[in-house]
Amino acid sequence: MHLEFGDTLAWDIQADGKISVRRVEPVDIDYLSAISGTLSEWNSAKDDEAYRDL
Repeated sequence: MHLEFGDTLAWDIQADGKISVRRVEPVDIDYLSAISGTLSEWNSAKDDEAYRDL
């Protein structure tokens, strides 16, 4: 897993009781801030209804 001190881990528990562990990549806040203005086209009540069950 190439873990280092301070890495963040995610524990995924399946319905059948199996558990897996994975290293979570850090979030790039600068990148998310840069693209946040482009994501508004998917932010409507119709979109919420259409994609609710995904």
